[in-house]
Amino acid sequence: MNMRDEFAVWREQWTSAPAVPVQLIQRVERQTARMQTLRTAETVVTIAMGGAVVAGAVVHPVLDQIYWLILAAGTWAGIAALWIVSIRSTRRVWEPAEYTTAAYVSLYVQRLRRELERIALGTAISVLLSAFVLFLVYEGLAHALASRGVHMAASDLAEFWIVGGLVNLFVILGQMGKRRKTKAELAHMTDLQRRLDAAVSKDDSGNTPA
Repeated sequence: MNMRDEFAVWREQWTSAPAVPVQLIQRVERQTARMQTLRTAETVVTIAMGGAVVAGAVVHPVLDQIYWLILAAGTWAGIAALWIVSIRSTRRVWEPAEYTTAAYVSLYVQRLRRELERIALGTAISVLLSAFVLFLVYEGLAHALASRGVHMAASDLAEFWIVGGLVNLFVILGQMGKRRKTKAELAHMTDLQRRLDAAVSKDDSGNTPA
């Protein structure tokens, strides 16, 4: 269904009529399902990653314990920051305020705006956390090897950061693609919302909608 068809259908049910377009409900439900899946994935990653660095700080294999303690503290700080962003992005947008077309469209638009904010902040935090982990792991390995009489060459450092940089680059590119898609969808929905608002205003003023 294109924008013209959506506008024609949704305009008829824009006020407090009991029926909400099925397609709109399905869109919002798919959004909700994605949000729930993301929240589950965030929980799993938190337990796995956070638990791993805490276990490393206790057992401290390969690296000295001080490196594991710093790694655990920095990792949990990054995890906490990402959770703050995630919780803010879903705060009060789990369900519409009421069962009307207007409320569903408003919820959909608000979720898309929150998603754009989450992508930008989440990507920045993830890149910083990744750089922190890479730096600390490299320093820890270099120190551990040096204590055994083995020194890492400058080429090893370059390769280490190139690999890490490429991984981050792919993550950033993926998030940029997601951001473009979300912005396009938001532009579509806000334009539809604006047209619906305008149509209702004309109806309320006693004019015949075009």
